[in-house]
Amino acid sequence: MDKLHIFYEAINNHYLLSELDGADLLQEYNEIETNKVKQLIDTNSNWIVNDYPRFFNALKKTTRPEFFTPHTVQEFKDLGVTTYLLNGYNIGYALMPEPDGNVSIISIFNNEKEVKGVVDNILQSAIKNGGTQLDHYGVDALNQAYERNGFEEYDRYKWDDRYASPMWDYKKYGRPDVVLRRYNKAKSNNTTLTEFYDLLRRMDK
Repeated sequence: MDKLHIFYEAINNHYLLSELDGADLLQEYNEIETNKVKQLIDTNSNWIVNDYPRFFNALKKTTRPEFFTPHTVQEFKDLGVTTYLLNGYNIGYALMPEPDGNVSIISIFNNEKEVKGVVDNILQSAIKNGGTQLDHYGVDALNQAYERNGFEEYDRYKWDDRYASPMWDYKKYGRPDVVLRRYNKAKSNNTTLTEFYDLLRRMDK
């Protein structure tokens, strides 16, 4: 992935702040619905795969346009991107194969106002479906979430104003580095879901 796309996907993966920062965590959410969504994600069989129009429609329902980098259906097709949209919800992510054999996790989002706390579930699903790396802006909440799920830093870039969203809030978010991470199972503190997926697959055979 070239530097331009790395910065763009770092913006997209900033969506997770909608679940992780303190302001949003104070908002009301539906615990029953959240638990239902967690179960749906954890079974890893409730994804609508490669329905690009529905995926993009759900992705655009963001309350944080400063983190939105527009893609097109044709661009995703050309890059061989696989999209995952949770059936019945505006929650999803995409996986993009890289020339070196890695698979980038991109466009992670949860645009359901009543559903919170599913970050780990989404990341573990992405790992299970083949995701091996991602990049993001190096803010504490995101660092902790990705590290907790086994994504180890291997490189970083300094902020570059040329790649910033026109709506980026410098006063609120500053100019953080872009952190590049790869999955290392040995570094994961969140192995329960992975083990659960393996059990389900064995039961299905």
